[in-house]
Amino acid sequence: MKLVGLEKILDFQAVHPDAEGWLTSWVALVRAETWKNPQEVRNKYRRASILSGNRVVFRFRGSSYRMVVRVSYEIGIVYVDRLGTHTEYEAWTL
Repeated sequence: MKLVGLEKILDFQAVHPDAEGWLTSWVALVRAETWKNPQEVRNKYRRASILSGNRVVFRFRGSSYRMVVRVSYEIGIVYVDRLGTHTEYEAWTL
């Protein structure tokens, strides 16, 4: 998959360095994937939440953090929408 929004991940890591390991692994894995549908995402990330509009919520670092992405399965692009703490996520309108 092509990844759009890497700068958002890097900015988040700068503020939350404990997230760097998971995010670095996630980026490498996503770039190697060819997801064709939401079930293929769930096959890799069982705790991922699939939302309407081809959005996916990833929980990481013991559910301390959340990342929302939008996946364009037809053209193979993952767009990073936002990252935040669990508390910030609870305030987002999705």
